[in-house]
Amino acid sequence: MRTVKFRAKALSDGKWVYGYVIRIDGKYYIFSERVRQCSLVEVDPYTVGQYIGLKDNSNKEIYDDDIVVYGSGRGLGVVKYINGVYCLEWYDKNGSPLIDHILNFVDDIVVVGNIYDNPDLISEIKDKLD
Repeated sequence: MRTVKFRAKALSDGKWVYGYVIRIDGKYYIFSERVRQCSLVEVDPYTVGQYIGLKDNSNKEIYDDDIVVYGSGRGLGVVKYINGVYCLEWYDKNGSPLIDHILNFVDDIVVVGNIYDNPDLISEIKDKLD
């Protein structure tokens, strides 16, 4: 069974918080369960991303809006939830965006960042594509 959890940036300090999303009076919170501690942290709703149930080659969890390298470094993409399925919005060597199902890439994929912490990463890597 797939683990359902989310991540988002805390409004208080900008750090990532992991757990369950709760919406109360129009505000978004992550309910986080840690060893001997439970917390409700208000988060930026634009940064909420769901764990897609898969891990990369380094055993790192993959979330919506993660930036990934695939094909042994030959390609770059962003994980997106589109029409009920997780996809990889990737870029060909000309920098043109394309969409494909994430499972077509999962055997050779590494999370290198996300669109919130690393907004310039996509343009930097697109420039280096063969």
